[in-house]
Amino acid sequence: MGNGSIADTDMLKKVEPLGQELDSLETQVETYKLREDYAQLIAQAQAIKTDFQNLQVKGDRSIAILKSLVIERERWEATSKTFRVQMSTIVGDVLLSAAFIAYVTLIRIHVRICSQPSAST
Repeated sequence: MGNGSIADTDMLKKVEPLGQELDSLETQVETYKLREDYAQLIAQAQAIKTDFQNLQVKGDRSIAILKSLVIERERWEATSKTFRVQMSTIVGDVLLSAAFIAYVTLIRIHVRICSQPSAST
């Protein structure tokens, strides 16, 4: 019995460094996995940051477009109002123009008649 116990002790002495090395390797593998996971998380965070910046640029562009559309709408409404005012006075403008043309035509006829030598002289 004594002889078997010594063999077991020798065997344990030989296996113990291997167990310690195994523990060390397992710790290294776990550390490597954690570093790899950390690197992936950093890459994902960078991708999210880049996406956020792209979305920020698009959002700023959209806001600028909306502002310019508001300005354009205000300009169009003012132009439309001016057009409505002009259309409401078009009948009077046409009548005034027609009266002026008739008046000028009568003056021209009168001037022609007055400027022709009379047949009675």
